[in-house]
Amino acid sequence: IEVKAHAVAFNFKWRSAVAREKSGVPEFFEGVIQKYYYSPHSSKDRWDVDFSDGTTEKCAKEFLKKYLAGPWPIVPGKRKAAHSRHKRAGAPGQSTQSDDENEDECLSASDLEDDEKSDSAQSDQEGSIPDVTDGEDESSDEEESSLPLSERRRRLAELEGSRVTTTLASEDAAEDDPPADAAPVLEKCAGKYEVVWTNNITHIIADQRAQDGWLRESPPILDLSSLPQEVLETKFLKYLLIWYPLEFIEYQCRVIHETGSAKYGVQFISGGRALDTGLFVSFSGCWFYMCCNPGYTRDEYWAERASEVSRIAHNLGGKSKLQRHDFDHILEYFVLPEYVSGVPFTDPLSPSDCGLPEGIPPDDAFRQVRRFIDGLNKHWRTVFTPGTKLTIDESMIKWLSRYLCPGWVKVGRKPDSMGHELKTLVDSTSRILFQFELQEGKEYDNRKKFVAEYGATCAMVLRMLEPFKSTGRIVIGDSWFGSTKTALLLYEWGIYSVLNVKTAHKFFPKFALLAALKDKGLGEFVAYRTEVALTSGLTMRLNAVGHKGPGKMTAKRAKSVGWQQVKGVPLLLVSTCSTTLPAEARGFNSTSNSEIVPGMKDVTRKECPQVETSGMYRARYGDVDKHNRQRTGKVAIHDVWRTQAWEKRDFGELLGVMCVNGENAWTRFDIDGKATLAHQHAGRKVSAHSEFLHGLTGDCFNNPFLPKSVESCGVEGLLALNSAPAKSTRYRHRQSSVSSSVVSANTVCRQVPVSLEKTVYQRCTAPGCEAPDGRAYRTAMKCATCHMVDERPAWVCAAARSACWDLHVQYAFSHKMAHTPKRVCKHKKAEHNQEELLRIASSKRLKL
Repeated sequence: IEVKAHAVAFNFKWRSAVAREKSGVPEFFEGVIQKYYYSPHSSKDRWDVDFSDGTTEKCAKEFLKKYLAGPWPIVPGKRKAAHSRHKRAGAPGQSTQSDDENEDECLSASDLEDDEKSDSAQSDQEGSIPDVTDGEDESSDEEESSLPLSERRRRLAELEGSRVTTTLASEDAAEDDPPADAAPVLEKCAGKYEVVWTNNITHIIADQRAQDGWLRESPPILDLSSLPQEVLETKFLKYLLIWYPLEFIEYQCRVIHETGSAKYGVQFISGGRALDTGLFVSFSGCWFYMCCNPGYTRDEYWAERASEVSRIAHNLGGKSKLQRHDFDHILEYFVLPEYVSGVPFTDPLSPSDCGLPEGIPPDDAFRQVRRFIDGLNKHWRTVFTPGTKLTIDESMIKWLSRYLCPGWVKVGRKPDSMGHELKTLVDSTSRILFQFELQEGKEYDNRKKFVAEYGATCAMVLRMLEPFKSTGRIVIGDSWFGSTKTALLLYEWGIYSVLNVKTAHKFFPKFALLAALKDKGLGEFVAYRTEVALTSGLTMRLNAVGHKGPGKMTAKRAKSVGWQQVKGVPLLLVSTCSTTLPAEARGFNSTSNSEIVPGMKDVTRKECPQVETSGMYRARYGDVDKHNRQRTGKVAIHDVWRTQAWEKRDFGELLGVMCVNGENAWTRFDIDGKATLAHQHAGRKVSAHSEFLHGLTGDCFNNPFLPKSVESCGVEGLLALNSAPAKSTRYRHRQSSVSSSVVSANTVCRQVPVSLEKTVYQRCTAPGCEAPDGRAYRTAMKCATCHMVDERPAWVCAAARSACWDLHVQYAFSHKMAHTPKRVCKHKKAEHNQEELLRIASSKRLKL
């Protein structure tokens, strides 16, 4: 049923571009409506609308109620299985199909019946259009169609009543039908480009990018100058912290310590320490350690002795300087930087509070991660300059529960099919991910920039590449991003593209390329080229290239392209650069039935010829997928960090992205990393990923923000350092540290016994204390000279003193004490005598 009254009213009311602009009607809906109906393949608040040019768009119900005259229509009970395709004059196989991927899905009979029943009830409530065909024969429709357009409008206005009559009266007198010999109006791509393809198959030998003056390809550049000097001296840690802004770490440490101390007081971190950058980096190193050694429980990671189950003494507390309860406390109050209401917007990277940016509501569903994401994107664009070629694709953050996570999606073709989806941009040369955008759902994404003008898919590509205007870069994207409209808009910005085209083939000669490739052999190509006038007055050349590669299509895809019983897989590309000159051949494995062993397959290595355009696409389109496999790999952070908070999962996955970026930067910009990667490619038993991850874990545990050694730190530094058990240390290292401490001591203090009543609730500050809960009990000792440490007394319990004699030798000398507890030495007698002589000699020197 064609809702003629609404189509006529819409045409008269909004056919003027001035009227549409004045009322805020999006240009996306500027055509003349023929009919609209509910589609069960879209959400219930969106309707499919057929325009007079043969296109179909999904319009929101609010839009239809606001911009269409007349009451809500009756839902038709039947829909055509496929829309007729209108071909333009001179266009080879050019389809007018919409850019949306899901428009060509067909409905089953049961779906149509259910939709008719359910939507008819809704139409009765909201009002309906009278059926003009009731009680009439079919000849009435034919007579009505033969009437002039002005007479048809008058009749429809009478049926519609006062609302349509008022709309028609406000317009000029209606014109008659246009003559039959009138020239057809050519539709413009993106509303401003006239794209007409010819039937002439061509050979592209001139690169549009080179003709525009872009003759060189720039390499990627990583700027490490923003890091402190002590971080630059590390081997692996600098390649992680360059992606993690130190301003964010300082902000997180301050907020976590304030909220955690409100509950646990000075015992939030053992020893009364404040959570600082050093401990936070060590906290991150714990996750990397678990990824290197998966398969254990938290208790086993912090166990100092091997058990029958673990067989390994991980002793993560001694390695990371964080006891188990310290790690749990940080995890309990872990937060990310957030925007704050009532504060002016300044800079998302600021270590202080920052207000909401423009357009973000106070009740933002993604407030837990929005500032963190905005800050990372800004910081990464500052420290990293990508090369010439960029790859755009999707990445997934794994999350299984759709009800506990805003913006949850399910993409069945992905290995991790459920969770948050990120649109990511990767430098093709170094495979470093430097920009991403979180997909927040249709309701939020449709409010973003460029959506009203160009649609959601094209708008997302423009937002991602907007910082690279007039840079001459080349972006490679798969079929989700590829369309003629996107390629033209990017070229207008000074960005070149090589995009795959499958479903969004409007203004693209898809069927002509498929028909020409069908009888071609493997490695052969077909190309069309046309000239398009830009809004700036210049003219550019747009390429459509089809290449036949090796492989076998599924029966469904072979039927869709009309290639039944045809070998090979078509690759259709729209590009604004590159040529069809021969490029490096693509190797592939071909299988055949074995003639020696029945039932087995013989694998033969073959090569398929390529052209430059298809070779560039096939070499670079999977760079984001390779980055994703590096991040998820055999063991990912989401495998060792089990959480019920989606914002913590997002942080863990973004921390994995930083780790992969660091690994790729290490193998790209570091001499040792290049050598390790060369050894790996040569077939030696060396893994660059494993070496970087283990080295990064060690750098996190010994990061420069922590005290490096006992002799280089004061009392506060010693209390922040949990030493390893005595059996795991070397005596010669203790000897050098003690001697330097004694020589540099300026004060001799003494230990004063304190009664039990005053220290029963005090926490022991000695490193390696084995007392229950770390509390001082029995007889406690207090340093009389250095009596306050971190605004609290330096208590040492008897249990800690009796653990190991050499541990308290270290403790006493670091406190500038001239004597040690009289305990039996557990080490060799010669070493004990040497230590005792050194202590006596140092004491005499101090007295002098």
